[in-house]
Amino acid sequence: MAGKFKSVLAVFTLITMGMGYIYAADGEPTYSRQECIQKVIFDWDDRTPAEAEEVINSVAKVLRGEWKKGAREDVQIPDFAFPFANRNEWYLQYREGCDQKKSKTAHLIENIFVPAVARMPNYVITDEKVIPSPRTIAVTGESWKKDDYE
Repeated sequence: MAGKFKSVLAVFTLITMGMGYIYAADGEPTYSRQECIQKVIFDWDDRTPAEAEEVINSVAKVLRGEWKKGAREDVQIPDFAFPFANRNEWYLQYREGCDQKKSKTAHLIENIFVPAVARMPNYVITDEKVIPSPRTIAVTGESWKKDDYE
């Protein structure tokens, strides 16, 4: 009987340790910040700087409104930045599902911004790898793996 108890105890211990390992692994970030940043380039050629700023302000307002509404099944609202030096560039930084950042960005633009923002400009969603920085976007936190970017 003691041998059977030891076997059951050993199996229970292994299962408990395995579950603890799985739980710890699930709590770890999957992606680096660089893997989660999507760059979009807007075409402002037919707009004045004031008109471009109006659209940028509208996009930011829509994003803030979506954040206030809370989580949605169909759209993930990322962190974002329009760098002051390059107003035609828009950076979005996702917290999850970063391998789908390009399709998520296209969905966000077509289903949230196009209906809500007057005169949305032409845009290109790039495949460029973006380094997090003050010149692009530099959101940090527990959602991403640690990196060496400042």
